[in-house]
Amino acid sequence: MLLLDLMKKVKRLFSPEIVTGFVLLFLASCNYKRVQTDNKESIAESTKFTETCVTGEDSVYSIGNIFGGGIIFFVDSTGQHGLIVSLIDVSKGIPWGPYGKGVMDCNSRDQGLENTQNILNAYGNAECAVLTCKNYRGGGYYDWYLPALNELKKLDEVKSTINKILKILGNKEETEYIALGDYWSSTEYDDYVAWAYRFRNGIGYADPDGKYAEYKVRAVRKF
Repeated sequence: MLLLDLMKKVKRLFSPEIVTGFVLLFLASCNYKRVQTDNKESIAESTKFTETCVTGEDSVYSIGNIFGGGIIFFVDSTGQHGLIVSLIDVSKGIPWGPYGKGVMDCNSRDQGLENTQNILNAYGNAECAVLTCKNYRGGGYYDWYLPALNELKKLDEVKSTINKILKILGNKEETEYIALGDYWSSTEYDDYVAWAYRFRNGIGYADPDGKYAEYKVRAVRKF
C-alpha cells in the first residue's frame, strides 16, 4: 500500500516513463540485496579455511593457509616461516628402517629435516619411512621430509582444523585426513627402536617401538 501511495504522488509530478523507471530501479535494488544475503553464507564458507597467502618479504601466514603444496600447521613468531603438512599420507604402512642399524645424530625431537638427511646418509635407498618422504612430490616440491617427534606433536595440536580444510579441499583435490593411528617420526631412540606418534581422540602421545613396525607416514616441509 505504501508503494502504491508513493506512485500516485510521484505521478502528479513526473511523466509515466520516469515513474516506471523509478519503480524498476527500486525493485532491482531490492533483488540485489536479497541475492547478496542469500550468497553471504556460501561465500563465507568457501573462504573460511582457504585464505590466499600474499607473497613477499612482508607476508604473514596463518595456520590453515593452503600453501607450498600442502597446509600450514605451524607458524613461528615472525609470521613468515613455519611448517607445511602434505595433503595425503605418503605411506599406509612401512618400517622406520633396518632393525639393529643405528643412525648418527638422529635423535632430535625438533629438527626433522636434519634427521631425515642423516637417515638417508645411513640407509641410502633401503625401504624405510624417510624414503617415502624423499620421493614425494606434492605441489611439485622436492624438499619434503619425515617430521621429528615434536613436529608431529604440533600437527596433533591443530589436527581438527587441518582435517576441516582437507574435507573442503577434497571436492577438487586428492586429500586424506590425518587419521587416528600411528605415524613414524624421524626421531631415533636407539639402534633397534624409533619414536612413533600415536594420534588419538583428543591429544595423542609419543611412544617408542621397534623399527620393523609398519606405521603410516605423513610428510612435511619448511617455508
